[in-house]
Amino acid sequence: MKSLYLGIMTGTSLDGVDIALCRIDETHCEALEAETYPFEKKLARQLRSCMREEVGLMETLKAQKRLSEYYVACIERFAKEHEIDLDTVEAIGIHGQTILHKPEEGLTLQIVDPGKVAVMCGTDVVADFRRQDVALGGEGAPLAPIFHRVLFAQKAQKIAVVNIGGIANVTILDDENVSGYDTGPGNALLDLWVRKHLNLPFDKEGKWAREGKISHRLLVSMKADAYFAKKPPKSLDKRYFDETWLEDRLKSVDRLSAEDVQRTLLELTVQTICEAIIENKAEKVVLCGGGAYNGFLVERIKALLGDVETTISEQAAYLEAMMTAWLAYARIRRKRLDMRGITGALRPYVSGGWYAGGR
Repeated sequence: MKSLYLGIMTGTSLDGVDIALCRIDETHCEALEAETYPFEKKLARQLRSCMREEVGLMETLKAQKRLSEYYVACIERFAKEHEIDLDTVEAIGIHGQTILHKPEEGLTLQIVDPGKVAVMCGTDVVADFRRQDVALGGEGAPLAPIFHRVLFAQKAQKIAVVNIGGIANVTILDDENVSGYDTGPGNALLDLWVRKHLNLPFDKEGKWAREGKISHRLLVSMKADAYFAKKPPKSLDKRYFDETWLEDRLKSVDRLSAEDVQRTLLELTVQTICEAIIENKAEKVVLCGGGAYNGFLVERIKALLGDVETTISEQAAYLEAMMTAWLAYARIRRKRLDMRGITGALRPYVSGGWYAGGR
């Protein structure tokens, strides 16, 4: 029997709140409606501030309260615009906003007040999908590969699904096997640099990067980071590849124009993604996430992969919102997720906390 679920996702790029209404059963997840609502600028600034370790508990709790209220506002707007009766929705899956992820220390934190959202919407909410994995010795990320198997697995081909958000991650699907890991920065450094120099939220279609030239010396310096040589399972906190990290690498090269740095950052994202695909001998590539809409980035990926079939998912913009809906479905049905080949968790487990809504 198919049931209706809502999925809510906000990624590390902080570009908006993605919502998807999905019809789900044991083998399918179909998006019926989907929208993205831009972040309020003040809220985005609050959340970026929370990603700095020196920010205190009170500031973080205030940001969590405001984010939860904004989730509710977006849910209500979505329901109104698409004439959805929330009483027909079995549950809302919410990932929350990652502000810290250090699995090597047994720490991961996604802020949201799921109880508040459940009470205000009158609908059950499932959240907190990562900590069970970390408690079992796993990386807690990426979560997407287990869901990508539902959507994309084909017995005839070895498929790589690449999600390009603030951090990029790859899923490898081979018959019944699934694996995946974070490859490195996706849009995070690109967005940081264009925000700093052009005061724009992102480099639309990669137009600014296209104006620059690659600094091979800078690219070599960046790719020498130990993370890229680390073997999976592995995952990243967005703050790993931050402004301090970039400025340290810029010290090793002669002065570059801002657009040359942007071009080199784009190449870093492209090469680290493609190296993962080639290493895993994928026969087909599906791109999703915000980076799939960066025309120059996609052009470069296709150029490096040559004859490997590379497409953009029809659900590219809201695939992770669909994932949170599916994770909520899995939690309510006590479905055990086997993340051993993805995150390194010790055993399969039931993921997420369930918060009753009720009206």
